[in-house]
Amino acid sequence: MTAGTPSRKDRVTMLRSHPRAALGAGLLALAALLAACGGDNLFVGGPPAQSGEDNTPPTVTIEQPADSAPSAVGEAAFVSARVSDSRRLASVTFEGFALRGDPNLGTQVRVERFVTKTVDLLADGRVVRDTVIGRFLEATDEDATERGVLLVVTAADTAGNVDADTVVINIGGPRVEIVSPSRDTTAAAGTQLQVRLQAEDQADLISSVRLSVTGALASTIDVNLPVARATLDTTVLVAIPAGTTGSLELQATATSGSQLQGQSREVNVAITGASADVTAPRVSFSVDSPDRVETRDTIRVIVTGSDETRLDSIGASMLVIRRTTTTADTLAALLRRSTRATDTLEFSLAELGLTGRDTMTLSLEVTAYARDGAGNCGAAVTPNTVQSLPCQQVIGVTVSAGAGRLLNVLVARGTTVPIPTPGDRIADLASDGVRVFASNFSRNRVEVLPINSLSFAPAIRVGSQPWGLGISNSGTTLFVANSGSTTISRLPLGATLPSTEDPADRIETPNVELFAVRFTVDDAGLIKLEIVRTDYSDRPQFIGQTLAGKLLYSTKPTAAATPGTLREYDPARPELGVRLFADYARRSVPGVFVVREAEDVFKFTYGGSTTSTDQLVVCDRRPGDPAPTCFPGAVGDTMSFQTIQRRLTDNGFDAVLDFNLDPSLIALTDTTFVAVSRDRRTVAFGEGGVAPGRIIAYREDAGGNTVAVGNTLDLVNNASERVVGLALNPDGTLGAARGSEGYLFNRDLRLQGVVETGAPAGGVALHPDHNRTDPNLRLAFISGEENGVPFIDVVDTFHSDSRRRIVLREPITGALIAVPRGSGDPAGLLLRLFGVTASGIVAVDLFAADLQP
Repeated sequence: MTAGTPSRKDRVTMLRSHPRAALGAGLLALAALLAACGGDNLFVGGPPAQSGEDNTPPTVTIEQPADSAPSAVGEAAFVSARVSDSRRLASVTFEGFALRGDPNLGTQVRVERFVTKTVDLLADGRVVRDTVIGRFLEATDEDATERGVLLVVTAADTAGNVDADTVVINIGGPRVEIVSPSRDTTAAAGTQLQVRLQAEDQADLISSVRLSVTGALASTIDVNLPVARATLDTTVLVAIPAGTTGSLELQATATSGSQLQGQSREVNVAITGASADVTAPRVSFSVDSPDRVETRDTIRVIVTGSDETRLDSIGASMLVIRRTTTTADTLAALLRRSTRATDTLEFSLAELGLTGRDTMTLSLEVTAYARDGAGNCGAAVTPNTVQSLPCQQVIGVTVSAGAGRLLNVLVARGTTVPIPTPGDRIADLASDGVRVFASNFSRNRVEVLPINSLSFAPAIRVGSQPWGLGISNSGTTLFVANSGSTTISRLPLGATLPSTEDPADRIETPNVELFAVRFTVDDAGLIKLEIVRTDYSDRPQFIGQTLAGKLLYSTKPTAAATPGTLREYDPARPELGVRLFADYARRSVPGVFVVREAEDVFKFTYGGSTTSTDQLVVCDRRPGDPAPTCFPGAVGDTMSFQTIQRRLTDNGFDAVLDFNLDPSLIALTDTTFVAVSRDRRTVAFGEGGVAPGRIIAYREDAGGNTVAVGNTLDLVNNASERVVGLALNPDGTLGAARGSEGYLFNRDLRLQGVVETGAPAGGVALHPDHNRTDPNLRLAFISGEENGVPFIDVVDTFHSDSRRRIVLREPITGALIAVPRGSGDPAGLLLRLFGVTASGIVAVDLFAADLQP
C-alpha cells in the first residue's frame, strides 16, 4: 500500500459516510429514481411493502481480489463481492480507477483504469437480499504501471440506500498465491505446517517472497532469490509448537525487481490438539539421468515429501548394480538425505571408483522416502507419482519393501570438461603436447586445457571470431585464424602463457584479387577482351604452417565476398604479402586465362572498336615500390599477352598471366579444413561446404619450393558427399577424410581404402606416430554416430576395418585430435584423444587393449 493511502477500514468508513463519492453517474441517477418513487412500491410483482421507512443501507464486502494484489497492465480484473440488504437489493456497480494529483492543491483527477459495470438485480421481478456476485472488469487504454488503484463495489437497495467496499490493487507488479494449505483448514499442534507458495512476474521478475504468520504465532519466513526470476514455486515449513491453540493467519508478499509488491489472499488455519501420529508421509520423485553417462557424471533425484503433522526429512537411496549375462553384483549402496520438503539429491558416479577403461551397463535401483517427526516412513518407487509404501533397510540404506525404480545407464568412455560458458562455440583444437588449445568462437579467446586437468586454465584473448588453430613448425607459437576479421594472431607457447596477444604479433593480411580474362579473335584478326574481377573472402578460417615457415590458410566465405580461397603467407617475408594458392584449379580453358598477384587489370582500345585490337594492361607493385607500374601490350601486337608477361618477369614483378587455371574451380565453399603432416612438407585441404567436397594437396621440398599439388581424382567426390574431417600422418604419405564413410588416401590423392563407420558427426585423427608397417601404429580414429549411439572407431588403415568401437556419452561435433602420452601419465596409457562436443571437450585415454589388433 502506498504511503498516505487510507487503510481498508478507513476507506470503508469513508465510503459509508459519503457513498456517492464512489458512485458512477448511472448509479446516482438510479438511486435518485428509486428514492423518488418510494422504493419497493415502484415494481410490479415485488414483495409486499414493509411497514416503516427503510434507512438501513446494504452491506458490501469484497472477497476478491485482496488488498495489494497485482494485476498486469492491460489485463482484466476479476472482482467478487458479497452484498446483502434487509429488504431488497436493486443494483451492484463495479468500478476501478486511480486518483492522481493532490486534493489539497485542487489537482486531483480520477483516471479510469477499468470499464465500469452495473448489474441490475431487479430484472425479471427478482427479489435479491443476499448474494455473491463477481464480474471481470475490462482494462481501459491506460498503460501506465500504477500503485494504489481503487476497485470499488457499490450496492444500492430499492429505498435508495447505498453502501460500498473498496480494495487497492497494483497494476504492474508480482502475483503471489498460497497454493496450500487451503482456506479454513486445520493443523495439529506439535507439527510442521507445509506452505506452498507460487509467485510470478514475467516483466519485472521476482526478487523475494515473504510468508507472514499472525494469530496464535507471529513469525515471518523470507525466501530471497540470489538471481531474480520470472516464477517461483517453493514450499516452506511453519513449526507449530506443542500446546499452541487458536488459529493462524497466513499471507504471502512477493517483491519484484523494482520493489513493487503483491500480496496473496489470507489463509486461515485452525490449530487442533496433538494426537498420536501413525500415518506415514507421502513422497514423490523424479530422476534426471541420461541413457549414457561418464564416470564422473552426477545422477539427480528430485524428491518432494509431505506429512499431515511434521515432516522430518526426505531422502533417496540408489543401489548400483553391475549386471552380466550370469551375475548381478551390487557395486555400491548410496544414500542422500535432506531436511527440506523438496530438494534435489545428487549421486556422483565418481564414488564408484570406476576406471573408465571399459564400457559397461549399470542398473540403478532408486527409492525415494520421507520421514516424519514420529519416525513414520513412506517410500516411492514410481516417478512422478505420490506414494507412501513401507520402508525397509538394505545394506544400510532405506529402500521400499518392493523393488525400487530400475534405471539402466551405459557408462561411456571419456571425461568431458565442460565449456567455461555453456553454449559457447568451440571451432578447433590444437595441442603442444602439454596443453590442448580450443578456439572459442563465441568469446574471442583461446581456451587452455592442461593435458591432465579436469578444468580449464585462464584463457587467452585474441581477435574476432577465432576459428582454426595451428602450431608452428618450431612448436613455440600458436597461430589463430580470426575469421571475424582479416587477421592472424600469434601466441608464444612458453611455460607461462600470456593473458592476451601482443598487438605487435598480430598479422594483418592484405586482400587478394583475381582477374579472369576472356579473349576472342574476330574475322578481321582483332582481339576482343572481357575482364572479370573477383574479390574473394580474405577472412582466415583454418590454418597450418609448412616446413619453410609459410602459413597456408583457407578463408571463410561472407555475404560480401561469397567464395573462399586458399592463401599463402610467409611471416618471415611480410613484404611479399599474401599470395593466392590456386594450383588445385589447374586446367586449361580455351579462350580464358587468369591474372594472379596483380594489383589491377584493365583494357583500352585505340580507335573504333571495329578497327582496333583491345589492349590488356596489367599493373603491379614490387616490394618497396611507392606505386604500381602498369604494362600495356604493344599496339597491334596479337601476342600482347606474352609481351606483358615478359615485361613483368624481366622487371622483377610477380604478377602472372596463367593460361592453365580454370576460374570456376578456384572458389571454395564453407568450410575448408586444413591438415598438416608432422614433417610439415604436406598440407591437405578439405572442402566441406558442398557435395562433392574436394581434397586438395600441397607439398614442398626442403628448400620451401612447391613440388607437387593436386586435386581429388578418385576420392570422396565419387560419393558426392561433404568432407567433415581431415587428418595426415607424420610424413604425409597417408591421409584420412571423414564423409558418410571414412576415406584413406595417399599423397597423390589416390584412394587407399574405404571404412564403413556409421553416420558422420565430427572429425577424424591419425595416430601421431602412424606408419603402415607397425600394426600398433597404423591407426585412424574416426568419430560418428549409429542408431543414436556416438562413438570413435579405432581403424586399421592398412586393412581399412574397425578394430574397436569406443562408445561416448555424446557425439563429437567438431575437431578430433590425437595427443601422445606425456611425462607423469599413468602406466599403460599410450595415447589421448580430445574431441569437441556440444557441452565441452571430451578426453579419451587409450591403452594397449584399445589399440591392439
